[in-house]
Amino acid sequence: MNWRRFLRIAGVLVLVVLLVVAGLFLWLRGRVHGSLPQLDGSLEAVGISQPVQVDRDAAGVPTIRAVDRVDAMGALGFVHGQDRFFQMDLQRRQAAGELAELIGAAAVDADRQSRFHRFRSRARERVAELPEVHRQVLLAYTDGVNSGLQRLGPPPPEYLLLRQTPRPWQPEDSFLTLYAMYFQLQGSRGSIERQRDLLRTELPLPLAEFLLPVGTAWDAALDDSAVVIAEIPPASVFDLRQPGYVRHDRSPGTKATDEFELPAALGSNAFAVSDQVGADGHAWLAGDMHLGHSMPNIWYRTVLEYDDPEPRRVAGVTLPGVPAIVAGSNGDVAWAFTNSQGDWLDIVKIEFATDDRDRYRAGDKFEDVESFDEVITVHDGEPVTLTVRETRWGPILRQDEGGVGEAIHWMAHQPQGANLQLIEMASARDLDQALAVANRCGIPAQNLNVVDRSGRAGWAIAGPIPRRVGGLDGVTPRFWSPDGPRWDGILGEDEAPSWVDPPGGRIWTANNRVIGGESLQKIGDEFLVVGARAAQIRDGLRARAVVGAKDLLAIQLDDRALFLDRWRTLLLDLLNDAAVTGHPQREEFRRWVKDDWSGHASIDSVGFRLVRAYRLFLADRVFDPIVAACLAVDPDFSLTGISQWEGPLWALVTERPVHLLDPTYESWNDALLAGVDAAIEGLLTDENETLADKSWGQRNRVRFRHPISRAVPQLADWLDMPIESLPGGGHMPRVQSIGFGASQRFVVSPGREEEGYFHMPGGQSGHPSSPFYREGHRDWAEGRPSAFLPGDTQHSLELIPTNVIP
Repeated sequence: MNWRRFLRIAGVLVLVVLLVVAGLFLWLRGRVHGSLPQLDGSLEAVGISQPVQVDRDAAGVPTIRAVDRVDAMGALGFVHGQDRFFQMDLQRRQAAGELAELIGAAAVDADRQSRFHRFRSRARERVAELPEVHRQVLLAYTDGVNSGLQRLGPPPPEYLLLRQTPRPWQPEDSFLTLYAMYFQLQGSRGSIERQRDLLRTELPLPLAEFLLPVGTAWDAALDDSAVVIAEIPPASVFDLRQPGYVRHDRSPGTKATDEFELPAALGSNAFAVSDQVGADGHAWLAGDMHLGHSMPNIWYRTVLEYDDPEPRRVAGVTLPGVPAIVAGSNGDVAWAFTNSQGDWLDIVKIEFATDDRDRYRAGDKFEDVESFDEVITVHDGEPVTLTVRETRWGPILRQDEGGVGEAIHWMAHQPQGANLQLIEMASARDLDQALAVANRCGIPAQNLNVVDRSGRAGWAIAGPIPRRVGGLDGVTPRFWSPDGPRWDGILGEDEAPSWVDPPGGRIWTANNRVIGGESLQKIGDEFLVVGARAAQIRDGLRARAVVGAKDLLAIQLDDRALFLDRWRTLLLDLLNDAAVTGHPQREEFRRWVKDDWSGHASIDSVGFRLVRAYRLFLADRVFDPIVAACLAVDPDFSLTGISQWEGPLWALVTERPVHLLDPTYESWNDALLAGVDAAIEGLLTDENETLADKSWGQRNRVRFRHPISRAVPQLADWLDMPIESLPGGGHMPRVQSIGFGASQRFVVSPGREEEGYFHMPGGQSGHPSSPFYREGHRDWAEGRPSAFLPGDTQHSLELIPTNVIP
């Protein structure tokens, strides 16, 4: 073969390859862009009885105009199905334990954890129990979702990447979406209760009570109540210096604190003022729910307009998968939530029959354990069967050889734990009606902050509260019986805690202890956080004689590190000249803490990061010797994962009792300086780094990642938001960490929505090629006061009712 002919053939082959690649690219591009929704003109849709108008502004936020609520929810399902179906699919599958069916064997372990709760079966039961008025809404919404999905043409691009076909939405899937929120907002296996019980079992009770406070000096309850804080127990109770002390180290790689801090990640805020102090004599509400960051954002902004029977406009955020406005304003009432952190799960000890482990004691008789075989379907793999064993009190989590087991009794499993009563918040005409709706809601129990058009403000728990009887307090695992210790239904509206028409005209909640006394006992404490953030919000409200929208936004964006001020003072006292002489890194540490402290969690601050890191690196080093007996039983045990540990830690480092000092050190001064050295070592992981490189922005690089990019990082530029450093931290209103922060912020006064503010991370659409995928994100990142209501209409789509989508 001569060279000329060879080059001609090679050229033809290259051209063919290029044409194939170009064709494949165009085909893929066509499939991806073909799945973008139609925004203008008209479309036939199922789930509505009359034509519905869907107008979108420049950010893609829809205003849905319908004749009634059922049609409005059908159209809401339509836009959810078009803009967010893959997100909805992941949420229902995560709750049901069905992720492996979509993504394969890598999800089997996660599915096992979820399938233990049998939520798909429970969701079907909840659908069957719905009142007819809510059944109509749910069926219309379900039809709308499937209609919207079908009208896309090609499915959302994630299914092309996964080589899958989306499964139609079912009515029970909306309840699975609610159950997915239970997983996000509450513990599902009682691990905190079990570890607290371990602490009380292995340590003297006075020491355990000192280490497990319900509150601290930072508390900021609405009723100004205070809890009794246990003092440091004397050496006669517990003494690390006594002969025979045995040290136990935790498992490698399980340090609960380094530069991360789980409790600080809890960060939802909601606060309000009544007409006593509200600008222009009106009540105002601010709400910023904090959740894990992802693309797309968890919420979907919507305005619904329909007759109820009078004209009604409801604006706020929806959770794709659920037919309801989760938080927002209906013109008469505005409402927002923070997670209550109450005790909504108990561990029930189970006594099995000696001769038959399939029977257990229930009072004076034995009952049969029920068994359910849950089959986990695995994409490109063999199915996996999980057998779930249940008692009358819930599924059995574990069983020991001695015939004693543990079952989980969780509000999410109860009939009252999930319903669609939240829909009715859109119809509430005043504060009293809103509080009544809150008591009937079947959602993970939340702090509801609410204001109404007349100027009133109030707080209550939204969601079911168990009525514990028979001496049950929910604090530790114990045996139950049908007529003894147990849950006896839920509290009624007249029994549930609330705080209405506050004397000072101000209300605030921030995952903290909101109230004291009997009300606190009803709510309980799964993980009430340190009240520093709540106190900062309270003080910000009280510092202003008149409070308006701009003031509330300023409090939401408050990144002052007041909580760390005393730790900085401690450090500067500790790092005196004698402590830094001969220790150049300590000297540099002191210089940054002293000279680079603005008092804010700003991205350029080295001082803030060093003070924060010191406290975190120090905590386990102080606590681990004290809880050594717990570590001997469970090497993963960590006090910092189960309590308001700031209180006992501060007491120890300031009072410095010798009998609770790690025997490794001769003095508390030595132990505290070792904490500085540990922080320096932990921060300087590269030998070429210096402390000057350790600004807060270098650590707090915020990520918004799409689930697909976690598995296929090559698609990150298309799917994810650019990584950026943002201000804010823990124990301040502007909570911000690498993967956690405000999922939205809004400020509104009912009836004056045009004056309100709103922004959220990410954009409306879940489609990475949509112009609305990232639109609005900069307003959130920079804290700009963008409008609460959508802007002018840029796109208008009419939905025409039909019975069948061809």
